Amino acid sequence: MEPENQYSQRIARARAVMHVYGLDYLLIGPSADLLYIVGAHVRPSERMTLLILPQEGPAHIVLPAFEAASLPALPPDAQMTTWDETANPARIAATLIASGSGSQPGGAQLTLGVADRLWSVFLLRLQAELPRASFTTATTALAALRQIKSGVEIDSLLASGAAADAVFDEIAQRPFVGRSELDVAQEIASMLKAKELEVEGLPIVASGPNSASPHHHSGRRTIQAGDVVVLDFGGTYQGYYSDITRTVFVGSAPQAGSEELHV
Repeated sequence: MEPENQYSQRIARARAVMHVYGLDYLLIGPSADLLYIVGAHVRPSERMTLLILPQEGPAHIVLPAFEAASLPALPPDAQMTTWDETANPARIAATLIASGSGSQPGGAQLTLGVADRLWSVFLLRLQAELPRASFTTATTALAALRQIKSGVEIDSLLASGAAADAVFDEIAQRPFVGRSELDVAQEIASMLKAKELEVEGLPIVASGPNSASPHHHSGRRTIQAGDVVVLDFGGTYQGYYSDITRTVFVGSAPQAGSEELHV
């Protein structure tokens, strides 16, 4: 399936779900939901970027003008509306929303479903511009839309998981003794990126006593023979995550009856 077709079909499915949940509009900020529906990967910032998806008519992405060049080609069902530094993006968005129902922002009586990742500062400004609109969560509607994966999505998940598994197979064959947790974590991150995964932050490498902490920050501790080391890492491939946790023993395996094997 061509990507353009894929996103057009997702918009059509989103509109069907909106009808079921009684939503006149979906409001979606930078998030996995935005990437899913129109293929746009936008990082959240203090400048408002917002997808406005109505039950009928074209969708709009409202975003800062200087970020327009980085936006990928949109499906035919979506249009781009930019704003400059002196503009009020909430007012622009409210005008687009109200015009779809043939009204002014102050009189628009609509039900707007808000995605989880829209910052409250933007939501509050939209509520001020649309005082007669009803704002509700879009969580259930978006979950219904996204929980059953397409073949394209399943392929991306499989590729992401296979890349992480391959990195574990490689790192498990390399020496750990005498290296810091941070050094091993940086090597794992580099290996993940080499396999085309996007990585945010550093993997968890928790050695010795640190292995008891499930959210340890990889640090300067030197890994020693006999340590238990917990590795927790993954990345995203085309927006789809892998996340694996593996425990290794450095040097010889624990003896039979040991506490490590019991755990």
